[in-house]
Amino acid sequence: MKIKSLIIDDDPFIKSLLGDMITMNFPFVEILDTAKSGREGIEKIKIHQPDLIFLDVEMTDMTGFEMLSQYENPSFQTIFITSYNHYVLKALRMNALDYLIKPIKFEDLQQAISSCISKLGQKKNSETIKATLTNLEGLILNILPKEIAKEIENDGSATPKYYDLVTVFFADIKGFSQHAERLNPVELLEELNYYYSAFDLIMEKYGVEKIKTIGDAYMAAAGVPTHNMTNPYDALKAALAILEFIEKTTVLREQQGKQPFEFRIGIHSGPVVAGIVGLKKFAYDIWGDTVNIASRMEENGTIGKINISKSTYDLLKENSEFSFTPRGKIHAKGKGMLEMFYVER
Repeated sequence: MKIKSLIIDDDPFIKSLLGDMITMNFPFVEILDTAKSGREGIEKIKIHQPDLIFLDVEMTDMTGFEMLSQYENPSFQTIFITSYNHYVLKALRMNALDYLIKPIKFEDLQQAISSCISKLGQKKNSETIKATLTNLEGLILNILPKEIAKEIENDGSATPKYYDLVTVFFADIKGFSQHAERLNPVELLEELNYYYSAFDLIMEKYGVEKIKTIGDAYMAAAGVPTHNMTNPYDALKAALAILEFIEKTTVLREQQGKQPFEFRIGIHSGPVVAGIVGLKKFAYDIWGDTVNIASRMEENGTIGKINISKSTYDLLKENSEFSFTPRGKIHAKGKGMLEMFYVER
């Protein structure tokens, strides 16, 4: 580890002597520059961003104490240089790392630099720990919703919660098996990542929680983990934005001579239970018949269309932003006859 340093002293002899002592005996201390006054020192600190400064107390334009007092939380360590012992106490009160009495003795310089190494090592460890914790927090928030992560942090677990109204979104790729045969595994995953990364950003924009991908299917829910009454609207706005993205990507892929993915989208609103289960590889999920019916909406939809249930339709039919086409009752696997509606744009 190289320690980047500055020498700030108005005595050329001291600057030269100290520089030679450091260069000859401490190769891991790099002298970036010197300054002959406090004001010049301030400018050199801005330029070089040193780890350590050797700062003379008795300078003509301003004292070393006056210069250091301009930094509320300096990013560098300070070793004061002084001719007088009575300045030592004040130097330490200003959180100086150490002080050197003129004429400078080698053993005093060695001790001061050893203190600097120790201090910088502690700072580096602290920064490493802080960066690691920040990265871990970011990783956790990519796996779990913020509210759930906070609950686990505070309580050690997250209690499953019942929601009386949540809107569940499903999107699925038509003929995914054929795409899997046509593309090599890397190309297939890159294409899936392209689409679903865009879906993630759109869901985040409209406050919809991505739940998971199941093979080639994408599942999200509005109204969890934070309950709200706008979730049917939020989910449909997100679905329309996703449909627009799919259409633009279809044009782009055709221009590139590639075969685009085609999607069916289904939406249903109703009650769910949400939470995490198990002891390992935590994943936030939702359960209930609402999830099954949303999946059936997708299965019974049409490419390039958003198929919604009567439950979602009833919650949005008075909203002038949307128009709907009734499809009547359609048989859904395991659910019998269900009333369905297409969303028109």
